[in-house]
Amino acid sequence: MTKIIRTVGLVGAFAGLALNAACNVTGGGPTTSSSTTQTLPGLFVFYGSSTTVNVTQYDTSDAIALTAAVVADLSAAIAFCDAIAQNEYSVDCLSERLSIVAAKLPDSGDFAEMRTVIADASAQLGAIAGQNTSAVLPTQVISSSGPTPVSTTRPLRPVATETLAANLAAADAIIARAEVTLLRSSSQSEERALSYQQVAAIVGRSRSLLRSA
Repeated sequence: MTKIIRTVGLVGAFAGLALNAACNVTGGGPTTSSSTTQTLPGLFVFYGSSTTVNVTQYDTSDAIALTAAVVADLSAAIAFCDAIAQNEYSVDCLSERLSIVAAKLPDSGDFAEMRTVIADASAQLGAIAGQNTSAVLPTQVISSSGPTPVSTTRPLRPVATETLAANLAAADAIIARAEVTLLRSSSQSEERALSYQQVAAIVGRSRSLLRSA
């Protein structure tokens, strides 16, 4: 299924990633000062008007291939967020990346619960970022470099530096619960056990992003 969505400040390729409707940007934009673009080494900050993008959900005809695609997207998400030098952006980066994976999963069948777990974790992480946004660091859309750059679908909100440790700990607890929930779900059906176990493992790996420097 192909969806058409609108995103803010999107530049370059998505690598096939979609946007969860719950994470649409509503109002507000990133700071456009030149100093802002130097904040995150190895990444570029882009600004621009809304862009219409075609996105495709995972093919549900092959559970093994679908699982491999989810694992690949989650691995890419971890790598993308890990490339951001400032940990203040980690919570909302992970929220935004997880929302993309959740949006691509089906809302019925064996993978529906996986979608719910990942979407819930994304929303809870987003709530942390929204309630603890830094008054000093800029909110910004971020894109990787290279021939096929990946951009965030909305501006990322950095948490306040003074509460960073507490926010990372709270985010880590959310991801830990999501990992456990996925593992418990794998016991409900032999057919989907391996899929849920593999995704739970990669979700658990994302906790590495939530460690204080």
